[in-house]
Amino acid sequence: MKLSGGHMPKIAGRPVSTVREIPSPNTLYIPLEQGGLSYEPVVNNGQKISFGDALAEVSVSGGKLSLPAPAGGKAMSY
Repeated sequence: MKLSGGHMPKIAGRPVSTVREIPSPNTLYIPLEQGGLSYEPVVNNGQKISFGDALAEVSVSGGKLSLPAPAGGKAMSY
């Protein structure tokens, strides 16, 4: 990587040669109000979902925005 100009921060340490996977939490809370938009759920309570499935949607000018699932599991409403 070649950077020019600006500020080059000093970062302590060195990169490791192996990458470890961080385990997913047992429960993941995803708010339906994000970025000034209020999403409406499109999954049912207890429904099995996969990574990338649409959890909720909101209508905006020109179409709809979906809120994708960051991991697979079971949908629960609170």
